[in-house]
Amino acid sequence: MLVCIFVATISLRGDSGDYLYIDLRDATNMGFADEVSGDGRGGWTDQGPSNDMKALPTGRQVWCEVPFDIIDPEENNGTSCIVLRGKPRSAMPLESPAISVGQKGEAIIFAGTCAWSATPDEEVLRMVVTYREDTSYSESAFLYNKHFAAWWRPESLPLGEVAWESFNGAARVGIYCFGWINPYPEKTIEDIKFISANTDAVPIIVAATLLGKSPETQAIVEDIRAREEAVVVGAAATQEAHISLNPKQRIRTIPTALVSVGNGSSTSPAYAGPARVLLGTGHENVSEPSPPALPGRPFFRIQTHAVEPSKARGVWDFTQLDRVIDAAISYGAEPMICLSFPPKWFYGEEATFEEAKRLRKPYDIEAYAEHCAQIVRHYTQEREGPPVLWWEIGNEVELHDWSYAYYIKVYAAVAQRLREVEPRIQLGGPVTAGPNSGWAAELIRAVPEQVDFVSYHQYGYSEPFESPDAYVMGRTANFESSARRYQEVIDELSPHRKLPIVITEANTSWRYHEGTDPRIRSMFGAAWTASVLGRFVTGGGDVFCYFTLNGGFGSIWSDNGQAAVFPAWHTLWIYRKFFTGEMVGATSDASTVEVYASTSEGQIRAILINKNHHAVDVTLSLADTGIGQKKTSVSTLALNAQTYARVRKVDPSVESGVETLELTPSKWDGGQLAYKMEPFEVRVVTFD
Repeated sequence: MLVCIFVATISLRGDSGDYLYIDLRDATNMGFADEVSGDGRGGWTDQGPSNDMKALPTGRQVWCEVPFDIIDPEENNGTSCIVLRGKPRSAMPLESPAISVGQKGEAIIFAGTCAWSATPDEEVLRMVVTYREDTSYSESAFLYNKHFAAWWRPESLPLGEVAWESFNGAARVGIYCFGWINPYPEKTIEDIKFISANTDAVPIIVAATLLGKSPETQAIVEDIRAREEAVVVGAAATQEAHISLNPKQRIRTIPTALVSVGNGSSTSPAYAGPARVLLGTGHENVSEPSPPALPGRPFFRIQTHAVEPSKARGVWDFTQLDRVIDAAISYGAEPMICLSFPPKWFYGEEATFEEAKRLRKPYDIEAYAEHCAQIVRHYTQEREGPPVLWWEIGNEVELHDWSYAYYIKVYAAVAQRLREVEPRIQLGGPVTAGPNSGWAAELIRAVPEQVDFVSYHQYGYSEPFESPDAYVMGRTANFESSARRYQEVIDELSPHRKLPIVITEANTSWRYHEGTDPRIRSMFGAAWTASVLGRFVTGGGDVFCYFTLNGGFGSIWSDNGQAAVFPAWHTLWIYRKFFTGEMVGATSDASTVEVYASTSEGQIRAILINKNHHAVDVTLSLADTGIGQKKTSVSTLALNAQTYARVRKVDPSVESGVETLELTPSKWDGGQLAYKMEPFEVRVVTFD
């Protein structure tokens, strides 16, 4: 069991720099002292007076050279901290209210700790930061044994330092300092919100300090950055790597829909050829879904607010959305429609609707459910052609200050109405902006029979382009750990149903100060995409929708009708073409060179990924695999800067419009294979 404690602050300018104390008083719900153990009404962790935190000093404190303002419970109706839900304290709220900040800042420094213990590196708390100027947001996960650890006998951590310690009558206890760097310091932080992962951890937030821009605070920010890079990047860049395959180790069936896409409203003819090649690859001989809950084709996900079919009350025009759905079907994909937000007219013009307009909430949930039912009715009964049976309810609504309870209320009403229209449809949520297993758990617990798949979004990082490439690459492991956490939630709350785990938006960075992060369009983007796909499926994930297929930061780009495919497109194609059947064992002795292997139709296929910015000597060992027979042939293809230059253009005179890489025979004497992999290269090796 784990309890995490945060101490946060924002005030006026301090003596040694620019510091602002964040006021938590309206959000606190517990105090530091507990008089009676286990009564559900006490303070801290509700473990009684011999094991509470009443020794924690209140008022202005300076820890780790940072000033904090600890709330005195006697001056705040007996409360001084925010206690959130975990399995040991299920009566606590899952998330905090939005906590107003209203200031610009370089970073936020927290002071906190954890009671009991959790799995090292496990996410126990997530912070969502929204900004005033636009729809920008940032999310950060706080991890056990990295940012903070047990409050008994505290010790220095990779991302945290012991800030304060004392003896509480039971043991030596303490508080940690750890920080978050603001990726958009030029923007005003509107508010922050804490969301529990709803694990064995019971997060407690006590205070946090916003850092302004001064020499003193910049030194603190640089220390945080250096710590994070050291943790994420790890050892020095790899010079060589040794890879082993174990085809006898069967890990899981690879879903045919694993590599899917999300899209906007464009159906430009320039995109059609590359879209058909990508989405039509890898399922030519598939007749049955795998696993049974998923289709045999990749998904093409579209949001209704991007192609709104109802511009005014009682007015419906499905022409544009029909065009997108028709295109998806022609590409060889399975359409998925996200009922993202009510249309603008739905908020009304009356003053009573102003709050609903700001938060994009429907003013009448039942009316909104009927509105959604009309869309489902069109795509399952009224429209010619195959019905659209896969639907999401909501889209990143936590960024608009929806609570999980309100979202579940909307989801339940909409789901019930949609089932009445078409019982065959498959419904999913909670479609959060980032991994949020707490919301997913509450949704499954509240309406288990109305959830057919769980979905969320996940981006590689929220930092601006200046973040080191190695740091961004080092965080691809987050896609594996998030999928594992969702699988744990499903195993616990829905053990008799296989609920697919679906990421319906994924890419490197969702925002860049000049529009699109150029790394997305480089070999870096190809290697990053290859890594997160492998990580995601290893963690138990089922569907990964690259967002977007085209335009913006898509895998296909058209400028004045001249289209090109970026290296990430080829990575997606490689996974659809060669990562099929059963996933089998494969290991690398270098953290920056990854390998994922599969077997089907008498072939063993390995996808090798060089995450380094320089070339690496790679050997692939076949010892003890049973592959070393003379009749086995080996072929390979390499996606790197040189080979990509030959296949990047889209030629409209060619039917497909795009060239793909081809396997070529590889010299092999029955022993090891050796390759020099170029920077950010993705290589396929097949054994027939």
